[in-house]
Amino acid sequence: MKTVFIIDPIPGINSVQYNMIKSVIGRFNEPVLISNYINHDVCEDLKCERYSIYNGIINNIFKTEAMHWVKSYFMEALFSYNSKRVLKILEDFDKYIIINLSSTVPVKSDIMIVQGMPFYETLLKLRKDNIILKMVPELFYIIIKKFDKKVILRAIYSTKHLSANSKYLIDEYKKINININCEINTIKNFDNFYYKNERRKGYVLTYIGKETELDTLIEIAKAGVKIKAFGSKSPPGMKKNHIKRYIEFLGKVSNDELNDLYNNAIFTVFPFTEEPFGWVPIESMKCGTPVLTYNKQGPSQTVLNNITGWLVDSKEEIIKKAIELYRNGFKINPEACVKRAMEFNPESMYGKIMNIIGEDYLNA
Repeated sequence: MKTVFIIDPIPGINSVQYNMIKSVIGRFNEPVLISNYINHDVCEDLKCERYSIYNGIINNIFKTEAMHWVKSYFMEALFSYNSKRVLKILEDFDKYIIINLSSTVPVKSDIMIVQGMPFYETLLKLRKDNIILKMVPELFYIIIKKFDKKVILRAIYSTKHLSANSKYLIDEYKKINININCEINTIKNFDNFYYKNERRKGYVLTYIGKETELDTLIEIAKAGVKIKAFGSKSPPGMKKNHIKRYIEFLGKVSNDELNDLYNNAIFTVFPFTEEPFGWVPIESMKCGTPVLTYNKQGPSQTVLNNITGWLVDSKEEIIKKAIELYRNGFKINPEACVKRAMEFNPESMYGKIMNIIGEDYLNA
């Protein structure tokens, strides 16, 4: 089965899009990868795997994955840049199965997997706790809502089979009158993470990124809990020097270093603002380390309460529980964590895609 994958920009080998597509694309025959932007190192890596790659704008000034996405979104909203370009490319692949993993390329597809909410809905949620977004004029949000109809919603209405990468997203889309009947978790390869059965080293591990609830982590640290943190991004408006006053912030680390960090941690704490699915809890459990997080959105779907970690309902509860676990210890079987993590793998993602495509497409 020959397949075209349409994806959001890939700025580097540490990006979410790269890790996700790398884990699954090789399972398809003669896959074609189409994106607005693919970093040079990624191009070289994927070409070594014999993938066909089409690039849009090569010389790109943006550094972060989020900024690449924003640029791609507005290029489509203002100029229809992505759809025009991709439609031209697809003329050479008329008998291929088209799998759209991008929310900024509104073209006809056989399957689309949504990995987040429309931009307008996302901004409304972020505005509640973001001082900068609260200052933005209401007219901006009205414009974004109109742009969503031209970009994200148009992509959704252009697919034969619409799916989402978590039950949470299925429920959220239902609230805006979009029915999604299929769930396909977008997974990366977790083989770099494994349980070593080593002695824990007296710290709690966490991830710091744009969706991190950092004030919660600082409150936990102020109570005497030793926290180590990894991540290359800081929450908006938060300087790294402020983080380092309370938390041992390691920044970006290698997979080997991260594997050791997970294995040596007492547990992983994961407070977040918005996380439709989330790989951090799976990585941690794969290393036999339980996870303390919220009983909502994606992490509530991966972490099993009191079996592979703990699910709580509020900031106050996660702070109290983190202190309690750090001081008093707990009984969680690391093997149960590993077993749960192994349920989320690229083979399951591939299998669900194949089930949707069905027998009618196998000879395409």
